[in-house]
Amino acid sequence: MSHFVSNELVRIELDDSEWIDIKQKLSLGDFEKIAVESDSDRPEGRIVSTLLAVIKAWNLKDNGVDMPVNRDSIERLDQNVAVQIITEVGKHNQLIKKV
Repeated sequence: MSHFVSNELVRIELDDSEWIDIKQKLSLGDFEKIAVESDSDRPEGRIVSTLLAVIKAWNLKDNGVDMPVNRDSIERLDQNVAVQIITEVGKHNQLIKKV
């Protein structure tokens, strides 16, 4: 078992052949970056920072225009898409308790 996080991606399929590629597993550096870039200590203040850390690519458009993967675009995401991404992140980033 490796003690280092790979750059492996997971593809989330959306409607109309749209997709989002996210980092499968968060590293310690990702967690630190999320904490530093968060606007507040509240969990909802960390959502944008988390999405910035995990989203690596997408083919999303707004009115036919390709949207860049950046803070402005992420802040404009529909909440249902954000929840779908966060749910997928949660599936791959659960702490394993050793017994």
